[in-house]
Amino acid sequence: QWEYSNLWMAYPNPVDQYIIIKKLSKDLKGKIKISFYQTDGKLIYRELRNDASKIMLQNLNILKPGFYLMQIVSEKQSETIKIKKN
Repeated sequence: QWEYSNLWMAYPNPVDQYIIIKKLSKDLKGKIKISFYQTDGKLIYRELRNDASKIMLQNLNILKPGFYLMQIVSEKQSETIKIKKN
């Protein structure tokens, strides 16, 4: 299953060990901040990356099974995608 909106697409979802986020626009600038929040808003994990058309996040075994909100913040845009962890 693919979860996507205007800016980013994330797969596989549900996730296991890794997730790939793919940028749908060609506009690449600076750094992006990728954060995983529990549904109650508590920050679980954050990673800073160079903006790229495709980013693989590994080590997602640190997330317990359940639902999370993955927030992707770039210089001018922010997006939140609902993620299920198996």
